[in-house]
Amino acid sequence: MPDAALRQLSEVVWIAHQYLVGSISREAPYEMEFCLKKALDEWKKKECVITTSLSLDLYGAFHFRQADPWEIIQNILPSFDGKGFNPALILISLPRVYRSKPIFCIPLYHELGHFVDRHWGITTLAQVMIRQASLFGLSGMPPGHWAEFFADLFATCYVGESSIRVLQTAAPNNPTSATHPSTSDRVALMRAFLDGTPDPKIKVIQNALIRLGAPVLAPRYLLPTISSAYDDLRTYVVQSVPEVHGLLASAWAYFEGALANGFPWARTPLHEGNIEKVVNDLTEKSIRNYSIRMMWQNATPSAI
Repeated sequence: MPDAALRQLSEVVWIAHQYLVGSISREAPYEMEFCLKKALDEWKKKECVITTSLSLDLYGAFHFRQADPWEIIQNILPSFDGKGFNPALILISLPRVYRSKPIFCIPLYHELGHFVDRHWGITTLAQVMIRQASLFGLSGMPPGHWAEFFADLFATCYVGESSIRVLQTAAPNNPTSATHPSTSDRVALMRAFLDGTPDPKIKVIQNALIRLGAPVLAPRYLLPTISSAYDDLRTYVVQSVPEVHGLLASAWAYFEGALANGFPWARTPLHEGNIEKVVNDLTEKSIRNYSIRMMWQNATPSAI
């Protein structure tokens, strides 16, 4: 194998290893991985493996990376037979302190959107379509802005209003940069999508999805009413996959309400840390209970 090819392969394998180690340990955020896998089911064109890395960086930890050792192996060693095993690796990072705090991991839907975008080539095609249609009002937008807008819309499909609230909390006044639109522009686009307001950027992306034969952007969540369960310190009994996604949105809204008004069952004011711990614990256990029920229902009895 040529030295240059070996170095390239080694680099990709090393990057993938960092994420795979986190995913095979007891520290993996299983509940969030379950949610992301359910979201991915509709979009994947081939088998995909979601792997997560737990970072000590609180502010720059949420990110997506793509590593496909199989593509490189195929290019370098065309005769290599993987026996059909060639999954795409989705490498997602999150802060270690959020490992068991699912409502703080809502940004992972945005990161998954970046994978879906590259997996299908959505925003790349959208920019080609803009040039072909001479939509000059959109032609000057940097490629990175298109990628961010699509990832925002993708997240909004699954967690609705909470995708806006999380962005406003994490980056309330971020201006336009070379890589990202301003927070106000991103919020405006997500709001237009949720309200059904026509927007040329959404129209271009939807047309690109149709041309690719990919699913179109549409809400894929149901918002459960969790207050009666959470007020009584009980987990919510999730009924469907759309409710799994919607649970995160409802839990975020419940969390914000609890910070503002306090819990009905609290005789004395709770510290913010205790409030978020209760909401995150109930949400994590609600997702876990549903995932376990699904595994039991889908289990195949062993032949006797």
